[in-house]
Amino acid sequence: MIRNVLSLLLATLIIFALGLRMGICQDAGANGNVAKILHKLDQILANQEEIFRQFEVVQEELEIIKVRATRR
Repeated sequence: MIRNVLSLLLATLIIFALGLRMGICQDAGANGNVAKILHKLDQILANQEEIFRQFEVVQEELEIIKVRATRR
């Protein structure tokens, strides 16, 4: 599931980048905010990856707790 979300986000980012290249998102390019937008998207992606890593750790701990609970 996490991989699917990351894939969807990556696809969205690629589509946005292609839109900028093709001139579809001319408003962002006209204002000179393209670099700022791309930088912010990179930050968001990095934050999201960290959240997913932390989520995986929590899931692993939950599995350990489940195993311990079933042994009692």
